[in-house]
This record gives sequence, structure tokens and C-alpha cells, in this order.
Amino acid sequence: PNNSSSNITDDRVVQAIADLNELFSNSSTFGASPQYTNAGISSVDTEIQFCLAEFDPQGNPTTGITRTPTDLSDLKRDDACPGQIINQDECLKLLSFWNSNDYLNLWVVNSICTSASGLNAECGLTGYSYSAAAHGQTYDGPVVISSVLGGASEDAAYVAHEIGHYLNLLDTYYD
Repeated sequence: PNNSSSNITDDRVVQAIADLNELFSNSSTFGASPQYTNAGISSVDTEIQFCLAEFDPQGNPTTGITRTPTDLSDLKRDDACPGQIINQDECLKLLSFWNSNDYLNLWVVNSICTSASGLNAECGLTGYSYSAAAHGQTYDGPVVISSVLGGASEDAAYVAHEIGHYLNLLDTYYD
């Protein structure tokens, strides 16, 4: 499969981090928009800041961005990983997992479906994440599609939504 669209530029990754910091600090365009309020109550600065890792798990300098070629970039999350007993979600994450007690891992793919077929198959997901109960596990960390990372500023809310789940929030914004 063609997985080149999930291989976004470093500039888009840096922009995505800036967007997350603006959303979580309630600043810039995000703080001024009524879309980011709940029942007329203004949003607040969470005092959470995101940054790219400066050192990898072995202590070597890094940009914090890894690029791992894989056929899993068109992800069928719950389907079995070829030749293994784990699902594609965990298989994808094991390709480039950094200890989630030290890092917030975020994976970027082309597309996300719950499975390739079946009654519960759902495609077109923008992302997903497990709650804080998964911290420290090899499947810990959000997965998002490349089109919502570092692109249009309104797409930053999708990434923030998944990171909210990672932080154990049930919902981070309302439509």
C-alpha cells in the first residue's frame, strides 16, 4: 500500500505541537472561539505543555520524530497482525514504541478502520486513544490520521481530543 501520506513533514509535526500547546493553554485563536467552551463557561489554561523529545530512550540526541516504514499505515485496528497473535494496533505501536512512562507516543497513519470487514467495522476514524489505565503498556498512546496533524488549525481539536482521552478525559470538546 501507499503509505507516503502518513509520512508528514517535520514542520507539520512542529506545527501540531504548537497547536496542542495553544489548545491546552486556551490561547491564540482557540481561546477566543466560543466553540471551545462548555455551556458558556470559558475554557482555562490547563498548564500542560507538549514538546518533542530531545533524547531517545538510549539517551541519544533526537528530533523526537521517528519514521518507520510499515504496511500498517492503513490501519485495521482490531484485526490480527499478519503472522502474530496481537491486533494491528499493538503491532503498529511495537514498531517504534518508547517507554510510555517516560514519553507520550503518538502514531500517525493514513487511515483508521476498526476492522477490514464485519458487522462492527467502522472506517473514517480521525483517531483513537486508550485511557490512563493503559499507561505503561505497549499499546499506550494515541493514533491519528495524518490529515489532522499539523494541517488546518481547526483539525488540531481532533488531536487534542485523543490526547484528552490519553489523559483520562472522557470528552475534551463539544460539537
